Amino acid sequence: MEYVIETKKLRKQFGMSIAVDDISLHVERGSIYGFLGENGAGKTTTIRMLMRLIEPTSGEVFLFGERLEQNYPFIFSKIGTIIETPGLYENLSARDNLRICCTYMGVKDDGRIERTLTTVGLEHTGKKKFKDFSLGMKQRLGIARALVHDPELLILDEPTNGLDPSGIKEIRQLLKRLCEEEGKTILISSHILSEIQQLATHIGIIHNGKLLAEDRLSQLEEGFEQYTDLKVDDADAAQTFLQKHIEQLQSQVLSSQQLRIHSPIENTATLNRQLIDHQFSVYEIHTTKQTLEEYFLTLISGEGGRRD
Repeated sequence: MEYVIETKKLRKQFGMSIAVDDISLHVERGSIYGFLGENGAGKTTTIRMLMRLIEPTSGEVFLFGERLEQNYPFIFSKIGTIIETPGLYENLSARDNLRICCTYMGVKDDGRIERTLTTVGLEHTGKKKFKDFSLGMKQRLGIARALVHDPELLILDEPTNGLDPSGIKEIRQLLKRLCEEEGKTILISSHILSEIQQLATHIGIIHNGKLLAEDRLSQLEEGFEQYTDLKVDDADAAQTFLQKHIEQLQSQVLSSQQLRIHSPIENTATLNRQLIDHQFSVYEIHTTKQTLEEYFLTLISGEGGRRD
């Protein structure tokens, strides 16, 4: 297995506070790795250590199979980043911003600015200044700046923060295209779990500085709970009835008319008929698989509060 990013027992302590607690990440080449956690969980601190913006208290960072300290700063020529907000010039156009980026990175333009703007959908912005861009356009130009030197790896810290649903969808489609068509490896940190479930191939979940889970999303989803929700005229009475007819029933009354059954139901039509035959009115019945967000909340429950 080839890891573009690997950490071994990475730890960061500020005074008496442990921000990142011995985490070992494994980001495979060609993957979109969703690095998930609440605000304050340790995501940005970890990314700052990956980029050597801050030094770890202990542990090791390997990028492209090489120890970071032994190949710094050359290794960063293969990485594009957005950490927190894109640092771009308000009074310059998209093209002028990228020209400056190419200059300070020592990158020859040779048409790459136009190609990059086309990639992120900003080729028609002309002389429009960055300060007049929509938030979605600003985020896309931030990604363009991270892409203009054609890196192998993108590290994006909350790139959809503050975007509306349309802007989030645009960024999602762009990142998928970069991975699938251009072979980029992408580490994306986020607390918007529903969005990451549509985007990522791999997941790492951090909470209070600890890595609680890491796997392919498809593998995690295989273990997600499946439950059946019922809307009936009397949820308490329906639960009492079903407890007599389904052995070791696991269920939860959500409201006077809402009942959630956690036990496996092989045939919802049979369940529906049972209830109707015993004079229950059934308004809705449907089986749902646990979402990544629900899995996350279950995983972190009992783990304690947030860490700043």
